[in-house]
Amino acid sequence: MAYYFKDGGFWIAKKDQDGNLVYPAGSVKITAKQHAALLAAQAKGKKIVVSKSGRPSAAWPPAPSVKELREEANLECGRRVIAAYGAKDRIGEILYRINKKSNDAQYREHLRLLEKCTALKVKILGLSTSSRRRIDVTTDTHWQV
Repeated sequence: MAYYFKDGGFWIAKKDQDGNLVYPAGSVKITAKQHAALLAAQAKGKKIVVSKSGRPSAAWPPAPSVKELREEANLECGRRVIAAYGAKDRIGEILYRINKKSNDAQYREHLRLLEKCTALKVKILGLSTSSRRRIDVTTDTHWQV
C-alpha cells in the first residue's frame, strides 16, 4: 500500500473510476514501513516534521523553556487550589487568610501547597534541556502536601 504525505497529514492513494491512482498534488510518496515508523515515533512523543523537500521525519520537539514550565507550574498550582478548596471565587479569600497568617489548618495546608509550587518553580530553574523535556508538572509527586 502506498502512502502519501502532505501538509502534516498522511493520505492513502485511491484508484479513480479509470483505475488511476489519486492522491493530493504536491504530496510525497512514502512506504508502508516508513509510515509505520513515523507513527511509532509519534506515539513515543516525537513530532512529525517536514524537510525542505517535503519528506516527513520524526524529531523530538524542542524542550519547553524555563519560563513555559514555570507558567505551567503556576497554572497547575491554581488548578490544585481550586480542586482542594472548591469554587474559583474563594481563591481571594484563601490568599487573604494566608497573608494574614491564619491558624486555620485548612489554610495552613494551602500555604504548604503554595510552598510546593514555589519549590517546583525553583527546581525548574536548575533543569537541563533534556530534563525539561521529561518533567510533567501535573504529576502528583510534585504536589503532595
